[in-house]
Amino acid sequence: MTRPPGLFIVATDTGVGKTRLTTSLIHLLAAQGRRVGAFKPVATGSTCPDDRLGDDGRSLAAALATAGLHPPASRVVPLLFAAPLAPPVAARLEGRRLDYAELYARTLDTIAWWEPRCELILLEGIGGLHCPIAEDATLVRLAVDLDYPLLIVARRALGTLNHTLCTVEVATRRGLRIAGIVLNQAEPPSPSDPSPATNRHELARLLPGIGILAELDYNPHGQASPDPLQPFDWQSLARPPRLPIGLNSAQPPR
Repeated sequence: MTRPPGLFIVATDTGVGKTRLTTSLIHLLAAQGRRVGAFKPVATGSTCPDDRLGDDGRSLAAALATAGLHPPASRVVPLLFAAPLAPPVAARLEGRRLDYAELYARTLDTIAWWEPRCELILLEGIGGLHCPIAEDATLVRLAVDLDYPLLIVARRALGTLNHTLCTVEVATRRGLRIAGIVLNQAEPPSPSDPSPATNRHELARLLPGIGILAELDYNPHGQASPDPLQPFDWQSLARPPRLPIGLNSAQPPR
């Protein structure tokens, strides 16, 4: 299987802004005439019994619809569990065991579905790199096996230096490529927190060679302004995997 160039959008924690960045990039790339695909391999948190997308999946589907794409729900969120917990924990509450082999197979099948339909694919992670995504794996294993460059979303607030440095260290130790970092104001800014004004400079100083690509201001409606994202050629930041499919997946659980 030939995989299209892509970006794996991960974050330093949960609730940092992965979906906001992913949907914003869908809008931006579609407006530039790019054929973009996007999906979230596994999601949790579904309030409706017949929901097949979850909150994040609905946001992705709505953004794809503006680009004229209406994929089936299973091609936007292949695996969805109701409880807002780590996927294997949420699966257990439904009487299921979620193994990595199942998640990886569903992910590859979804990439194969998108491959003829897009020239660039965006994958949205869940939690941080060490978030359990199956009984026998965390998100970093999927990132290694898929081998797309990481686009890291970091919280624009106090504490982001430690969280971002830890995320970059995990990624580099596993040999992952990092396309860059985007700082997102996930919560309303606080006058008592001066850190957002210093985050970008400090991260650039502490992480030479890794681009701090953009800063996204807080928006209560979630959608980011495309302006901070405009200057970059996102197509050139995306890359296909370096190894043929299946070679990375033989690695032991992480």
